[in-house]
Amino acid sequence: MATLRSFNDFTARVGNGFYNQAHFSVEVDAATSGTLMSAQQFQSIQKTPLIHKLPALPSGVTGYRLTGATVYSSVTATYQLVKLVNFGSLNIATPAFTAGVSMPTVTEAGVSRQISSPILAEVTTTLNATPGSITLNYVDQDGNASEAITAIAMTGNCIAKSCGFIVLNGTDSAARSISSVTRTGGTTPTGVVNFWGVVPYAFVTVVATSSMATVNLLTCNPAPPLLAADDELYLLTLGATGVRRLTGTLHFVGEQT
Repeated sequence: MATLRSFNDFTARVGNGFYNQAHFSVEVDAATSGTLMSAQQFQSIQKTPLIHKLPALPSGVTGYRLTGATVYSSVTATYQLVKLVNFGSLNIATPAFTAGVSMPTVTEAGVSRQISSPILAEVTTTLNATPGSITLNYVDQDGNASEAITAIAMTGNCIAKSCGFIVLNGTDSAARSISSVTRTGGTTPTGVVNFWGVVPYAFVTVVATSSMATVNLLTCNPAPPLLAADDELYLLTLGATGVRRLTGTLHFVGEQT
């Protein structure tokens, strides 16, 4: 059970050396596309390269508490700091789906349960002019399997790092995992699409060119988010597609037994 329950606990933990600043620097060096799919909701989403992967747990540490972040951006934008869970990837040429993992199980309000997420699709290798449509089967937020979406047309010549959320069935709001994905139609389709589960942590808005913004997760939340070894953090750029450079710092305190 977590024992960091008060500001004094965190202060003592930092004083004992269980604190880390993780610095990052990434670039999006080519403008991305405004939409990935014909049924995409009306917002452009651009994903940065990986900004941080959590290392193995050192002795005396059972997890990493993310207590805050600073983000410097070369352009004005709103960013979402997220952990991404790899649901799998589709080579649309074959088409062959490589399965990923399911959303993790967490303890909330004393109850252990598997969390769910919207499905974020990302082009990792640029699509050709007529890439066809995606069909997908998933396990929904309630654990119902073999939920199949209606085929969604992909945008021709969609650029790498372009993203969009998959429109799910009926009243479904999220997925626990993806069981299969394929491509239908198209003309000599080429390209790769990856699928992610999203665990959101914070929004960060940089309001002036070449300036920074900060987010405080220690005093603004009942408990800073708990991350595990090998968790991967990214920034999603919301409503923008241009090139950009991002640098910053993530602040962690090691959770104790």
